[in-house]
Amino acid sequence: MKSLGKIEHKFLRAEKKKFAYQSEQIRELKARLFPGNSLQERRENFLPYYAEYGPVFLTACWKP
Repeated sequence: MKSLGKIEHKFLRAEKKKFAYQSEQIRELKARLFPGNSLQERRENFLPYYAEYGPVFLTACWKP
């Protein structure tokens, strides 16, 4: 019984570690997709890119 308890404890520790790693990945992804906890299009605008690249920027965006 004692051995089984130790194995169960190790298994639970491994699951917590795995869950923590996955949770951190999700948090990082959310931070990239939603900068400042808002939609990216609320933060970014196409005007700086248009000013730098000109009309070519728009054609590059819609090029199939």
